[in-house]
Amino acid sequence: MAHHIVTRLVQVFGPCRLGHIGATDDRMLVEFLLAGCDAWARGPGASGHPRWLAPAQAGAITPDVALVDLTEGGDIEAILDGLPATNGLALHAPGRSRKAIEDHLFARGFRRHPRGLPTSDYTRLDDLPLHDLACYQRVPAEARLKWPVDSLQAGRSLHMDMLRESGARADAHIVRYALAADLVRPGD
Repeated sequence: MAHHIVTRLVQVFGPCRLGHIGATDDRMLVEFLLAGCDAWARGPGASGHPRWLAPAQAGAITPDVALVDLTEGGDIEAILDGLPATNGLALHAPGRSRKAIEDHLFARGFRRHPRGLPTSDYTRLDDLPLHDLACYQRVPAEARLKWPVDSLQAGRSLHMDMLRESGARADAHIVRYALAADLVRPGD
């Protein structure tokens, strides 16, 4: 499982400065380091790895991307509210309520990452559970000011920004554009 998560996250965000929150051991941390990431981890257990952060050190590192592992449970809102201001976020929370989590993230300035929805997984997606690894990115401040998600919802214009809408309908739009991007060639 760890290899699949590492591979997928690096496909979406590239080798990055990464903080793994909720890690249960250092296996995934080692894989991230081998994949070229400047990675750190913290979790409920302890590890002798030099890049395993103790709870007191948690604020010392500001990652570009945070991987939050919720397979062991935990209050998603409290965890997200305690995160440093990252530009990217990946959630490993299979089976958790998708809409509730995404609405919380969208209200805090995130959108789904355009490369975060693999077209091969489209048929397995639905509105209810969060898929295996859900990837998000922070909406640029200028865009958040010009088009805040609450005003888009109030004006029923959210359908124009499928990256800030949760559910299968939005997935269908994103997958359609991702497939087109894979097929288009120079001169088309």
